[in-house]
Amino acid sequence: VALASGQGSYVDIVRKAQLEIELPNVRCVDAKGLPLEPDGLHLSAAGQVQLGRMLADAFLQIMAPLPVSSSAPKRARNFFSGLFRI
Repeated sequence: VALASGQGSYVDIVRKAQLEIELPNVRCVDAKGLPLEPDGLHLSAAGQVQLGRMLADAFLQIMAPLPVSSSAPKRARNFFSGLFRI
């Protein structure tokens, strides 16, 4: 996650490095512009929710080309299946 806020002379340098990262299966999500707390530094709850959605989207962009399959049985048995009729 690229910095959303901060103070000091290195914030822009760090953000630039974060946004320009080029590694396989790594994406940088930019948090700048998301709602902040009154302290002007930390993301608000609404900002964190937005960031979570952005992170999920970034993850899905990486994983979307991969097929998803499961070897789990259609109906898994567990401790409770012996106690109750399911």
